[in-house]
Amino acid sequence: MAWMIREDKLDPDQREFIDVESRKLGNIWVKGFAGSGKSVLLLHSLKNILENEPNAKVAVVVYTRSLIDMFQTGMKELNIALSIPIMTYYEFVDKDTSNYDYIFCDEVQDLPAKVLYAMNNRSGKIIVAGDSNQSIYDIDPKWNEQVVNPNQVGDIINAKVFTLNIVHRLTRSVMAAVQKLLPQMNIWGAKRDLTKQDVNIRLCEASSLNEEVKYIYQESQKGTAVGETCVILFPSNALVQKFIDIVLSVNQKPSWIATKNNWGLRA
Repeated sequence: MAWMIREDKLDPDQREFIDVESRKLGNIWVKGFAGSGKSVLLLHSLKNILENEPNAKVAVVVYTRSLIDMFQTGMKELNIALSIPIMTYYEFVDKDTSNYDYIFCDEVQDLPAKVLYAMNNRSGKIIVAGDSNQSIYDIDPKWNEQVVNPNQVGDIINAKVFTLNIVHRLTRSVMAAVQKLLPQMNIWGAKRDLTKQDVNIRLCEASSLNEEVKYIYQESQKGTAVGETCVILFPSNALVQKFIDIVLSVNQKPSWIATKNNWGLRA
């Protein structure tokens, strides 16, 4: 399923970035709420730079291997050469030694500071994207190092900020729920894509953690029972593990025997 937005469908902020801001000297940090099109903008900017500088040496640095898959899919949809290296930040620091004319980086808010310093030392220009409200970790799970304070990103790579002001992915009801749960985000400060069809959303409260998990699990089964996809989002790996443990317990299933992967997480 295609996820990349066509160039003629980009909003005015995104168009301004590609046509004007991305061509200016200096590093750039693209900020914006979830659903504002940061990843889309990175790929369109990458394509634009390669069209104007076909011999430029470019790399993409992302947070997870799932993001690598997502970027590879987007590059195919935009006909960008798949020979461009896309790597996790671990690979960039521990395995890759090349210097680049441009480095594009997504989810910058979750990176340890040494990754930002490495990008700064090995690239002529860096374009990063991220949102401090979406930060997941305080400590990096592999290196056991402090994740950079989002307020320091711009200073470490000496980047100017470009803010995307329109939320495309979230509907009015979802934004209302986010505002109620996370008022400090002030998500209503962003403009909303008025062409997005709204969806029904429920906010539920349980009397205990076990009851909450049981309800979520039962609701998820209703969709999968009729062939639909159901996604449950968690803010941390530890809560994923806890959710699974409780689901097994309330359904009287054997406990999950813990085995650790290379990053010390249960596999």
